Amino acid sequence: MYTNVKFEEGKRIIVVSDIHGDLTTFKKLLNKCEYNEEEDYLIILGDFLEKGTEILDTVHYVMELSKNERVYVLKGNCDRALEYCSNDDGLQDGLGYIKRMKNTIFTEKAKELEIVINGTDDLKEVVSHLQEEKEFIDSLPLVLVSDRLVFVHAGIKTLEEETEQKFLLSTKMFAHDSHNLQQYVVVGHFPVSNYSTKIFKLTPYFDMDKKIISIDGGNNMKSFGQLNALI
Repeated sequence: MYTNVKFEEGKRIIVVSDIHGDLTTFKKLLNKCEYNEEEDYLIILGDFLEKGTEILDTVHYVMELSKNERVYVLKGNCDRALEYCSNDDGLQDGLGYIKRMKNTIFTEKAKELEIVINGTDDLKEVVSHLQEEKEFIDSLPLVLVSDRLVFVHAGIKTLEEETEQKFLLSTKMFAHDSHNLQQYVVVGHFPVSNYSTKIFKLTPYFDMDKKIISIDGGNNMKSFGQLNALI
């Protein structure tokens, strides 16, 4: 669940969160950052699945990136979609999930396989063709810990004992919360626009007193969302 990392001094750390199946924008962002795979560290804070129109391509691109030892990928709550459909009860819930969501990894794969998902048997067949993707996502850590920074999808209270997974992946308004870590905590998950008061903003939210940095720009959430990178 927790992974420790020691970053090489003087090297850039590029952090991206909540790509949500938008590979085109993600590649543009990496290009804008002049990402160097041999020199830079790249951290993806989860939620690279769902909502966008390039979900499978995004997952496969992230899987390829992760082969680089300088790339760290964390799990987000939306990345657990395949986990929910791992048994018969989950398949039934999965049908409801597909109806609620416009774009999912299941509907993309079904289209590729030319399968119409009308029931659990159809969904089970689709899921059977996503085992490589599921194994990759299942292997991802939830928290990345360095001496000065801690990275997690949604939020964290302490490193002294393992925080409940639901909190790590799904807590909201973490930037209005607090933690007892010595490090700065970098999170995604909750669009920074929710912290806007007088001026609407989509750029990363910094609270240096609380040692919290929130970077989710709401990409693929609303028409005005954007994908942020923290360097």
